[in-house]
Amino acid sequence: MKASAVQQELARNLATHPVNPKLIAQRFVIDGRSIFLNASGGVIDVEQNQADPLNGVLLAQNGSLIYYVTMVNDVYAYFLTGTKNGGILPKPTQFPTSAADLTKITTFASAHGKTFPIPTP
Repeated sequence: MKASAVQQELARNLATHPVNPKLIAQRFVIDGRSIFLNASGGVIDVEQNQADPLNGVLLAQNGSLIYYVTMVNDVYAYFLTGTKNGGILPKPTQFPTSAADLTKITTFASAHGKTFPIPTP
């Protein structure tokens, strides 16, 4: 299939199933190998391994893409920042589990204009 034919096929799919084109990947199987293309017809480089932290994707054993996200709450973000830049002293060796430890984080966050509505360690 030529690039223009692939782009036409993707355009037809987007017309019947409207979504953000940046989130679209089209899968083709050629000689038993999965090839993924973005909405512009560009190849998405994939491999069965860990995802590349910059621009790679994670591929399941059945050949489908795995979508994932890493999230942290504000308390952890300020804990990590304060620990790394010396804003929380003495430097913690583990994430807080007590109210006293949490106070150090909320104090650091407050000094940077952040308050936590319901702070929990």
